[in-house]
Amino acid sequence: MFDDIKYLACSLPEGIMCYKYGGFFDEEIAAVDRMLSSGDIITAMRRRLELERLIALGMKEDYCVSFDDALAKMREHIAGFEREELIALMDSGAADWHLVRGEVYFHSAFYSSVMINSPQLHSRLTDDSERASHAVHAATRNRNIEIMRERGSRSFHYRMAAWIKPDAANERDGEHILVHLPIPAETQNQKNVRIIKTSPDAFISDAAQRTVSFDTIYRAGMKFYVEYEYDRTDRYFEPKPEEVSDVQPDFDTCEEAPHIIFTPYMRYLADELAGGETNSLIVARRFYDFITTKIKYSYMREYFELENIPEFAALNGRADCGVQGLMFITLCRIKGIPAKWESGFCVHTDSMDVGSHDWSMFYVAPYGWLYCDPSYGGGAWRSGDTERWNHYFCNLDPFRMAANTEFQREFVPAKKFTRIDPYDNQIGEVEYDDRGLSTWEIDFSRSLLEAKEHQNNV
Repeated sequence: MFDDIKYLACSLPEGIMCYKYGGFFDEEIAAVDRMLSSGDIITAMRRRLELERLIALGMKEDYCVSFDDALAKMREHIAGFEREELIALMDSGAADWHLVRGEVYFHSAFYSSVMINSPQLHSRLTDDSERASHAVHAATRNRNIEIMRERGSRSFHYRMAAWIKPDAANERDGEHILVHLPIPAETQNQKNVRIIKTSPDAFISDAAQRTVSFDTIYRAGMKFYVEYEYDRTDRYFEPKPEEVSDVQPDFDTCEEAPHIIFTPYMRYLADELAGGETNSLIVARRFYDFITTKIKYSYMREYFELENIPEFAALNGRADCGVQGLMFITLCRIKGIPAKWESGFCVHTDSMDVGSHDWSMFYVAPYGWLYCDPSYGGGAWRSGDTERWNHYFCNLDPFRMAANTEFQREFVPAKKFTRIDPYDNQIGEVEYDDRGLSTWEIDFSRSLLEAKEHQNNV
């Protein structure tokens, strides 16, 4: 099933598309089922329709907040909020919405997205603690930039834990179950990874999307648990365009269907942004500037529900961290700049919180692999912090855990059924012998147990 993902690059029949974009998901699923039962379709379309059926089911779950409920939510948190403001947020791409049976419905996480990409609303928040939390994370990152610049790097030792399980409605006592949880990978910034404990016993994979997996018989109430530690060191770079080599490598510059595709629109965009410039560092910076200043941050529907992730961002002007990162990777590859994926967690040492996060890498000789975080950079730009905006081009911070060093890679051992996210892995995956569980059918938790800064930063 994992190999079938490439068929998302195939277009859908017009009738299916009409149901899809009108938000008539039940009718879409019924039409897909009729086509699948006819037997008169080629393999590529059969696989595409099977994937589309899963996408329609996900869209039904994601877009569940009516216009009136969204307006009430905004008025609850934002003083003096008006209906016209919500419409303006829709038009600008700040509030993610879709038609559901012809009516406007918002993504379940629309409010959080708006509060990230619309800092002008922060001064009108009715909850002082919510306003303060935005400021705390920004202050931590700004102080980190000062330290990294002073020392040349910054290092932390982390200990973390995570667990996952079927929710109460999906417990099947005595049945075979396969479970995957993400764990840290050894990278150029991340060393001394050690798995401290698993419960029950587990297999530890070193695949590009690194996991600990549990292949066992499920018992009611069972949690699948992992605890690990690692060291993270992020170095500070200030590359200079005049030092960039005339000859650059060509690895990690190819297409990877269905998302890293050099569509006509993405080629036009890359060409227009690059202009006549050939210096890889300057061209990559132009891509970064466009994404961070023109693409609004928005929590997204499941990536599996997007047929072409980078082009969706380019056409709609909104994206989350992974979508922004993949857009940067695609633009770089179009212009022959090696670029690839990295993802895992962001770690907030100030609040001891853990969250999912994605970022990008790009290669410029003679410097080697550099980093780019358009999500954090865009947040800095929106808040008027030019220094932090500049930092996240070529640099990261040590407040993260990398589990996935490539995009769209199979687990070891492989799942039998389509993953919740076939491209990335941050919360884990669960499947029985007859089907995989969806996001809303599992319970999971991630905890930061210890964050200790190394004083001998190098």
